[in-house]
Amino acid sequence: MKRVLVALVACGGTARPVAPLVLQPSAPVALDGVGMATPVIEQGDAVYVLAPHVATILRGGVVAARIDTTSTWLAGASIAAPDGDGRWVVAVDDDGALWRLTTSGERQNVTDRFGLAGAKVRALGGAGTTTAFDLGDSVAYSTDGVHLARVPAAESYRFVVARGVLARAVKGGGGHGPYVEKWDLVHATRVTYPFVPDQLAFLDADGDRPRLVAVTDDRVWIEKAGELHALAAPAVVHEVAAERDALWIEASGKLFAVDGDRIVPTQLADRRVDLLGASQTGDAWLSTERGLVRYARGGPHDDPAWTAQVAPVFQRVCAHCHLPGGEAGIDLSTAASWQAERGELVRRVLVTRTMPPAGTDLSDADRGALAGWLNASR
Repeated sequence: MKRVLVALVACGGTARPVAPLVLQPSAPVALDGVGMATPVIEQGDAVYVLAPHVATILRGGVVAARIDTTSTWLAGASIAAPDGDGRWVVAVDDDGALWRLTTSGERQNVTDRFGLAGAKVRALGGAGTTTAFDLGDSVAYSTDGVHLARVPAAESYRFVVARGVLARAVKGGGGHGPYVEKWDLVHATRVTYPFVPDQLAFLDADGDRPRLVAVTDDRVWIEKAGELHALAAPAVVHEVAAERDALWIEASGKLFAVDGDRIVPTQLADRRVDLLGASQTGDAWLSTERGLVRYARGGPHDDPAWTAQVAPVFQRVCAHCHLPGGEAGIDLSTAASWQAERGELVRRVLVTRTMPPAGTDLSDADRGALAGWLNASR
C-alpha cells in the first residue's frame, strides 16, 4: 500500500459565547451495568446495549430480550452478513470470539463464518458493505460484505471503520513514533497523521466521503480536504461519538456538540453524563442517573410534534428501510424529510395503506399518530 504523510492544521476555535444547544430526551430506560464505554448498537428498530456480562435488546423503548453471559463484551457493530443477505449485529467477547446477537435474545458463535478461526478479534466495525476486523498483528476486511482479505499490520489501540475506509491509531515501534493511519480499502492507499489520538471516529461513515475525526486531550481534529483541522476543546475530552454529520463530545463529563467550525455546549453541559454513542439518526446515547437516554437536537427550527408523534413509530416500524442509505432509497429519518414527502406519505400510509409493506406491523394507534402529524402539517 502507498503511504502518504499529510499535515495537521491547527485552527483556533471561536471564543464568542453561544447559547446552549437544546436537546429533546427520550424516556429513560433503567439497565444493569450500563456506564462508561458501554457500546450501543442500532439496527432497524432494535437497540443493543452491551454491558460487561449482559446484552440487552430494546424495541420501542422497552426491554425485548436479554443475553446473559460469563464473558465480557468488548465491542460490537452492525455489519454486512457474510452470506450477503442483510445485516447482523455482531459482538466481540474478551476471548476474541465473534457472536451474532439476535432480537429474540439468542447468540451464535460466527467466528468461523467470517473465516477467522484461530484468530483473536480485538475490534470490528462496518458501514454499508464494508466490514473490518482488528486481529492485533493483522487486519481482515471486506468491501463487498462477502470476500475477506487479510493483511499484516502493526498493533493498534484505536480502530474505526467507514464505507471503503478504516482508521487505526498505532503505537509505533521500530524507530517510528505513534501515528494515525487512514486506509483507503478500495484504492489500497494509506494516509498517515503523525500524532497520538485518544479517540477516533468517522463523520458521514455511510456516505461517499467519510471524514476522519481524531481527538487529543485538548483538540478535536476533523478531516477536511485531506488535512486534519483542529478545534480547541472546552475541557479534557474523554469520548466522541459520530453518526451522519453529527459529532458529540464528552469533555470532563459534560456534553458538547460540533456546529460547523465551533464546539458548542448543550443544555446538559452543567451535569455529569457518560456519552455511549450516536444513534442512526445522529442523536446522542447517554448514560445518566435516570438510565439510558437518547437525546436529539431540538430548537426553534425543529418539530417537537414530529419528535413526539412520528419519531417513535419511525424507529419501531420504518427504520428497517428508511434510514440514510437504507434499502428503500428514501431517507425518512427527519421531520424535514417527512414534510418533503408529505403528499406521498398521506396517499400510501393513510389512503391506500400500501405502506408499510405487507408483513410489517403498524397498529391502528401508530397509524393514528402518523395521521395526526401528517394532517396537521398541511
